[in-house]
Amino acid sequence: MTAEESKDYMAKTEVHQLFEGMLTGLLYHKPEDHLAFLENCISLAKTEKDIKWNTFLDVSKKPLPPIPKTDGPIKSEAGDEVRTFTTEPELKTRQPLPPISGQRPSIDDDEKDLTETNILTSESEEEVEVEFSGQRIVFVLGGPGSGKGTQCAKIVDEFGYVHLSAGDLLRQEVAKGNERGQMIENIMKEGNLVPQEITIELLRDAMRQHKECPGFLIDGFPRENQQGIQFEQEVVESDFLLFFECTEEVMEERLLKRSETSQRADDNIETIKKRFKTFVEKTLPVIDHYEELNKVKRIDANRGVDEVFADVRSLFGALPPKEVKKIKRKKKKAEAKEKGDEEEEEWIEFSGQRIVFVLGGPGSGKGTQCKRIVEKFGYTHLSTGDLLRAEVENGSERGQKIAELMEQGQLVPQGVVVELLTDAMLRHPDSPGFLIDGFPRKLSQGEQFEEEVTECHFVLYFECSEEVMEERLIKRGETSGRVDDNAETIKKRFSTFVEETLPVIESYGEKNKLKKVDAIRSVDEVFTDVCAIFGDLPKLERRKRKKVKKTESDSEYDELAEGVEDLSRIIEGKPIKLRRKKKKKQEEEEQPRTPIYEQPIVAEEFVPLMDDTIAKTDGKGLLNVRVIFVIGGPGSGKGTQCARIVESFGYTHLSTRDLVRAEVQSGSPRSKELVQIMEKGELIPMRVILELLRVAMVNIPNTKGFIVDGFPRELEQGKEFENEIASCEFVLYFECSPETMKKRLLARAETSGRVDDNEETIMKRLETFENQTKPVIEYYESQNKVKKVLAEGSPDEVFAQVSDIFEHLPNRKTTSLHDYDVTFITGPPGVGKADLGKTLSESTGRTHLSVGSLLREEAKKDSERAQLINEAIVMGVLVATEIVLALLTEALEKEEKNLNGYCIDGYPRTEEQLNQFKQKVSDYHRIIVLESGDDEMERVIKERAETSEREDDKEEISRTKVQVYNENTRPMIDSLADPSKAVKVSASMPQEELVEKVKTQITKEE
Repeated sequence: MTAEESKDYMAKTEVHQLFEGMLTGLLYHKPEDHLAFLENCISLAKTEKDIKWNTFLDVSKKPLPPIPKTDGPIKSEAGDEVRTFTTEPELKTRQPLPPISGQRPSIDDDEKDLTETNILTSESEEEVEVEFSGQRIVFVLGGPGSGKGTQCAKIVDEFGYVHLSAGDLLRQEVAKGNERGQMIENIMKEGNLVPQEITIELLRDAMRQHKECPGFLIDGFPRENQQGIQFEQEVVESDFLLFFECTEEVMEERLLKRSETSQRADDNIETIKKRFKTFVEKTLPVIDHYEELNKVKRIDANRGVDEVFADVRSLFGALPPKEVKKIKRKKKKAEAKEKGDEEEEEWIEFSGQRIVFVLGGPGSGKGTQCKRIVEKFGYTHLSTGDLLRAEVENGSERGQKIAELMEQGQLVPQGVVVELLTDAMLRHPDSPGFLIDGFPRKLSQGEQFEEEVTECHFVLYFECSEEVMEERLIKRGETSGRVDDNAETIKKRFSTFVEETLPVIESYGEKNKLKKVDAIRSVDEVFTDVCAIFGDLPKLERRKRKKVKKTESDSEYDELAEGVEDLSRIIEGKPIKLRRKKKKKQEEEEQPRTPIYEQPIVAEEFVPLMDDTIAKTDGKGLLNVRVIFVIGGPGSGKGTQCARIVESFGYTHLSTRDLVRAEVQSGSPRSKELVQIMEKGELIPMRVILELLRVAMVNIPNTKGFIVDGFPRELEQGKEFENEIASCEFVLYFECSPETMKKRLLARAETSGRVDDNEETIMKRLETFENQTKPVIEYYESQNKVKKVLAEGSPDEVFAQVSDIFEHLPNRKTTSLHDYDVTFITGPPGVGKADLGKTLSESTGRTHLSVGSLLREEAKKDSERAQLINEAIVMGVLVATEIVLALLTEALEKEEKNLNGYCIDGYPRTEEQLNQFKQKVSDYHRIIVLESGDDEMERVIKERAETSEREDDKEEISRTKVQVYNENTRPMIDSLADPSKAVKVSASMPQEELVEKVKTQITKEE
């Protein structure tokens, strides 16, 4: 709100008089319940038109004191002197003021009507449109199974309305990962309802993105009267409520029929009945409220879809176009224009250019089609990977920062990627449009781009079956020489595409911004369809806008107006609105934006090795394998010693330098960059090293342990390795002087032919080692994890010290369950997961582990971990994944390996828990899901609350646990990459039948 708008608002609403009257009334009456008094004032103000200073004074109960006739100071009721203006008699006793010299204009000489309104506002007025006044606002309600979703889709198609769902908007906001999204996610995780202020704010933001549409269908809103009232007060008044009226019998029949194919957990008779009850209790009062306002349009939804839509069509077809409402407001004073400071206009960035996101699976041919679009239609083709490479090669300050991030193995912030795209687009002001290839990879990327840069016009999606894409990539692999063109990697890339990019496509499809092209056919046939799309697109006109010149005082008035609004809301008993903090331009330039870290584009596009998912340790656990870091300067002889350790003790030797060298020799696109880095004597990016190590390690699951040579070079490398792959047992440090190492390397250079064996590079490498690797030694020494070996002597002398270390190492158990049968048992609280796990284990010879029991036992201890577990149990929320996995793996270490397999109940509860187990321990064979209806759950919750002595069996906590299960575990099960691994059984079955059914399923799989 600008200064002028603030003034206009104050004058229009006369809110200052309202506050003056309320304050006067408070001080006059001094009520005990001041809030109740203010509420009465507000109620009266809604009916009283002319509010004055004495409007809220009840002089019948307490007359105003008479004006004292004395010429002296006024006395209060208590007899104290009250400071007042100087009285007339006092003025007469003082020396008179000198006369006013010169002729000065008088207020009385001004012909203008100096009313309060004109004083507060400027002289001339202008008309402005009221937001959303030209768009029809329709609330859409109907019971579950009434078909309102289907009808909304038809209205969108025929009448061009925009369909909005509060639930979808909340999920999209969480997916953005911004501050508001994180707050919503935390509220939902805690089992609380999202405040309706946030929901309304999201609706308003979504509506502002569609200013040209004729109206909005707000689906399933309002759920309560207060939601609708607040929406109409803060956003815009609704035109009517569209109610799809349907009997419970018909809705029930439809939902049960849908359940035959939907596989939705809530499509069962018990849940359906409960949803009907909720609808009657919550939503019908809303319909009654709007009925009283004559705003309800009822549609008989008991009939077929087409019959229902015939009535809907008649309703919407008869609606006249909605007139845009305009209000008068004061223009800014014309002083600036009198000085010749005319309002300037500027071009809106990218307003005349079409923005197209281009997506398609690996092998879909989108790159080829983009080239053709560029040639035929003149668009500019942009790839985030190319932009990152170019920026690094450019050597700019930003490029250096990107390179540093990559060398440290960190992700390039999403904001930097968006900035690069923006800068590249600005370099092509005359281009008709941009093809942004392979972007966005995640919803949050696209949302940030559209919020900070410009709106995307549509997503061009090259749709192709996995079989065709695989065939193309394998054929390409025969000649490309690319390491990622093989069947195993291709499958992984398909999986990544499905998990990350398909949600983006679905989201833009819901916004009617998706154009699909069948990419199974030949290049020419596909391009024919592409031409049909681009050939029919209208030319976009560039638009201008007025330059906004905002003064310091404007922001002060903004804060004042917001303060007035907040005070009004407090008086009305409403919560204060959430607002984004406004920063001054200078502050925005000085303070960098908080980066949003996303899936790295660098790993796949900057220096491609393989799809990152190939490095996952699915099915080949490394959690407790012995890992020894081997560190020593170049020329310390650690490579020779590692070879002897392998020969004598049977360890697997991994050399980061050998892995990098093999990558260089592979001829991959990364190899040239790696050669340049090595010649400069710099360190290889951490992400590359970690990928190479993990791929090498997961391919050797049955080893005594790993000696990782030349790693870590930096402290962050070691920490990242231990977080993502496995814990380091100790560091074997070969200590050697720089002079000895230089002498050895120069001698090796005479025969090695290695590019890094020259004096200049050797000195750089020794300096790098000294500056960056020594801190690693200090860190692990502080953890008592360093075993030093004096490496100045001969190989035999050095190995004698090494042998003494390895011969005295303790035997080590492993928690890897590779090649073992792992069965998870999950379900809502109280369905008998532990009982099933115990019975199934006894009958099949498996080892049974109950995560719930492990947590409760740990909670009894006096430790920080126990305290965290207790806090989670009392709240009914999930215990942190790292704690649960640590307890589970500790229990596995204590157990002897069981070839028959393992039954683990109460795990996993989230997708993160499942992925962490697969990555660090083992793959799994199946998840047994115990399902229970709502009525049965209700019975169990109450029964356990009455009979159980456990703190977490209290009714309130149990309900929170059920909600946590519905929000975390159910989605995890529904999103399994291999749905056949989920074995769903009814928890109401007798225990014996349940066990037999599960055993039959296991036997069938085997």
